[in-house]
Amino acid sequence: MTTTTTTTSPEDSAAAAAAARPPSSPAPPTTAAAEAAPTTASAAAASFPACAPATPAAHTAVTSTDVVYTLSNGIRIAAKTWGAVPEPPASDSNNSDKSGSSGGSDYRRRPVYVAVHGWLDNANTWDLVAPALVAELDAYVVCVDLAGHGRSDPLPPMASYSPWDHASTLLDLLDTHLPALTTPTVRLLGHSMGGHVCFLFAGAFPARVEELVVCESLGYVNRIADDAQAMAAFLRKRREYDAAIAAASAAASAGSRDAVPVPPKPKVEVVDGGRRVAVNGKTAYRSVAEAARSRRHGVTRVSERAALRLCERGLERVSGGEVAAALRAVAATASSGDGDGVGDGVGEAVPEEEGEEEEEAAAAAVYTWTTDKRLMLRHFARWDHGAVVAMMRAVTARVLVVLGTESVLFGAARALVDACVGGGGGEGEGGLVHDAGDKSAQSAVEQTLVERLQALQRGRGPAAAGEFRVGWVEGGSHHAHLEEETAPEFVRQVLAFTRSSRVVVEA
Repeated sequence: MTTTTTTTSPEDSAAAAAAARPPSSPAPPTTAAAEAAPTTASAAAASFPACAPATPAAHTAVTSTDVVYTLSNGIRIAAKTWGAVPEPPASDSNNSDKSGSSGGSDYRRRPVYVAVHGWLDNANTWDLVAPALVAELDAYVVCVDLAGHGRSDPLPPMASYSPWDHASTLLDLLDTHLPALTTPTVRLLGHSMGGHVCFLFAGAFPARVEELVVCESLGYVNRIADDAQAMAAFLRKRREYDAAIAAASAAASAGSRDAVPVPPKPKVEVVDGGRRVAVNGKTAYRSVAEAARSRRHGVTRVSERAALRLCERGLERVSGGEVAAALRAVAATASSGDGDGVGDGVGEAVPEEEGEEEEEAAAAAVYTWTTDKRLMLRHFARWDHGAVVAMMRAVTARVLVVLGTESVLFGAARALVDACVGGGGGEGEGGLVHDAGDKSAQSAVEQTLVERLQALQRGRGPAAAGEFRVGWVEGGSHHAHLEEETAPEFVRQVLAFTRSSRVVVEA
């Protein structure tokens, strides 16, 4: 069954998703594998003003479709697809060989991208990139919500969100749901953590990936010292979060097949010394705009417009007068001077007296992030630097790494990166990595970058110049691909890199 929906506002989108979502998880409204729900909203939906003026109208006219894929382990992975699904010619419909090599068909000549978002983000992170790939390359783009993010299911209790778990999701997705489109090869697009996952996948399955484009990633970086207190905190928190997942799952499956499951009563708490309200451990917000303001000042800051894009797919509405009452109490405390009013933006003054209609509206308009809280837990089994280097050496795909000059992660390392990659600019040929200087004079972080850049270049040889390239987006932040001011330059570099490929067949 296919349904069509129109997005009118971030609040309505979050409400609609929450209303259709089973209580056991933040999964999308569909339950069958690959059941699609096309949306008439374009990349510049009514919720969000048009992209930057430099964005061609052809890009903003491209529409997306919501799809849910059920993996072999039962986890439902939500995705946002862009472009028409490539179909084999009629003559090949009963042929197991879907390579498109016969009859002059353009099947499989069309690029197929699988795009992976960063930590705590979701598929909307590619809203300014995917439409351009469709319009300019006639591509088909599948933007996934990784498990525990966006509208996808969380992992079951006692599971951890390791990079190899996310890579396993990609493998299952390609083998089970997209085999005809991604055989023999696929193109991967990853941001930050999603880039780490794409590097891992491309190294583990080099024959499956023909092109790899990553934004703000040179593999996982682990510089956290372990200690006994941190381990104790981790174990307590994971037990708490696992119990919440198990309770929600049990409530969803209780009763007869015809019975409507009753979700457990939300756990409402006033935390952080009275500064914010939490529902089942997640901060509650009175509006999507309030959640966006909080997201703007996260670990990696984004603009209000970028935050709203992430909120549109990453929030769900929770109801109940108890939540609204707690929010009003926190706001009153902040306005009276009893609290410091800081936190996640919930410390705004609220009128002491509200009519019944206003109170009901306030109770209905409470939001939390769908993101699994366990994603915030620190991993003690990590991917060390040596393993990252080994994986990068195994990558045979063409690789483009795009970094932002104002990035909190890589901006300060531009001179070092450029020295390693022979100039590094988006228009350069991406020369061989050379000795960046005396290793003893480099910091551990600098040496890590040098060794990873060398690993990506190693084995390609002078004849493969251009197969590995590093590009910089001037003024770009960690989310250069998501910000309207810098996304056009990110897109330009991706298109230039793709079109320079010897294997691309232009229309």
